[in-house]
Amino acid sequence: MSTLSNLYLFTNKGNLVYRPVHELLDTKWKETGQHLSQEVGLASDEQIVRVFEVPDLKASFNFLIITNDGYAKQVSLSQIQPTRTYKSRAATVIKLKSEKSRVIRVSQVSAQSSQQIVLFTHRAYAVRYRVDEISTSGPHAVGVKSINLKPDDYVVDFLLISPQFSDSITVGLITQRGAFKQFKLDLIALSSRAKRGILVLRELKTKPHRIQAVAGYGQNHELKLTTSSQRHFVINTNDYPLGDRYSNGSFVLDPVTDGTPLVLSLGRPLPDGRHYQNETLL
Repeated sequence: MSTLSNLYLFTNKGNLVYRPVHELLDTKWKETGQHLSQEVGLASDEQIVRVFEVPDLKASFNFLIITNDGYAKQVSLSQIQPTRTYKSRAATVIKLKSEKSRVIRVSQVSAQSSQQIVLFTHRAYAVRYRVDEISTSGPHAVGVKSINLKPDDYVVDFLLISPQFSDSITVGLITQRGAFKQFKLDLIALSSRAKRGILVLRELKTKPHRIQAVAGYGQNHELKLTTSSQRHFVINTNDYPLGDRYSNGSFVLDPVTDGTPLVLSLGRPLPDGRHYQNETLL
């Protein structure tokens, strides 16, 4: 990374911290470094959710911001340029709707993006629509409704996809009960913003499955799974079948002993071909 570049750090409470790379503290390998709270007034429970390198502050692109309570917005780079107080004060990039509202993730998109977004909720609803249905607004705006949530539901994560590759995308998800399921993205039809969407898990009367994390991939992959007990698992996607909307996948861990699944991320790609046997199907 060039020392002439810039960093944009987005927090879960809708704030933005700007830092030129050359102003970062120069430390040695394995040293702790400098905590942002020593310079910027962040809340004790505030966390960095995404960091972007921005080599050119005059570039033309947007940041897509999604919150857990079903709001979304795009904000252009030109609207969140660094100010004179960037060293001591974080800037606002989205006005959160309530005390419990949190930014779950931020992505970079082109100003005229043709991509599609697929949102997943804890109660296993999914909705898919074009990114350009999410309007660009100023940093102090709440944004628009991204999905029609039930009162006790919230957004877990989202995927961004290019339409020309949508028929080759597979979605993998992990539930709070330790079940892994994968299915073709095309099971979620293109819709419009602020709909409730469709269920991608079968609802059970007792011990229902709830989505904890999702990942999207165009070929078989190793998926890296981390739990609340800081245990790490590797899921080989070619060991598991593709499911339909009403299947609940296969158990891959026991949350009682292994912890609740938290993060599902892509590892190395695997050769094509499935060789699954002896699954515990739900």
